[in-house]
Amino acid sequence: MRVLKTIVAIPVCALFFGLAPAPACADPITVTAGSAVAPGFGDLSGAILVGEGLRISGDGAGEHDGPDFVGSTANLDGVFDFVHFLGGYQAVVNGTTYQDVLLDGTLTFTTERFIVQAPAAGATQTTFRVPFTMTGSVQGYAASAATGRDLGPQLFNVDLVGSGIAQQTKAFFAAENFYGPPQAPVGYTFQATAASPSPEPASMLLLGTGLAGLVMRSRRREQTAD
Repeated sequence: MRVLKTIVAIPVCALFFGLAPAPACADPITVTAGSAVAPGFGDLSGAILVGEGLRISGDGAGEHDGPDFVGSTANLDGVFDFVHFLGGYQAVVNGTTYQDVLLDGTLTFTTERFIVQAPAAGATQTTFRVPFTMTGSVQGYAASAATGRDLGPQLFNVDLVGSGIAQQTKAFFAAENFYGPPQAPVGYTFQATAASPSPEPASMLLLGTGLAGLVMRSRRREQTAD
């Protein structure tokens, strides 16, 4: 019975993948370079996504969070949505180049939380920088022959992941102890790998002390054995 189920499953799976526009179980592509901007308030911005066999650039709109009152907990979470009414782009996905592609899809950025601090004495603004992780998907379509801007047949559908540094510069209002409008955009810059934390001086001192202790203990054992 188990053999029969396996034999039946093979053509069913093949039929499913033949009908699907893109592989459903393909691994996400990691974005290792590029950037995206979440401007807020519906303003248009851009994104460039680069990875192994990947290069997608296009326009979009976004929204994001940001710091406000000093002492509160904040983040630079954001969303970037591709728009497809500004014309076609060249895109490279899994090493295949597509011309005049209309893009759709959403990138979601999640950042580390932090406590909002006042700027240095006399400063009127602060630049906040925190690590982020990104998940999302991008779909590429051929342009409809009728208008050239409506979505035609789907060319690709790719899942993406990535990480890097989010940055936002905001004006500070000292009288209210508050970072307020206008709401500045948040820029997300992708990095290939996360930065490894450097050992703190105190940690290095403890490590050195521990190694010295091991050496002394080893010497004592040798002397006792002699």
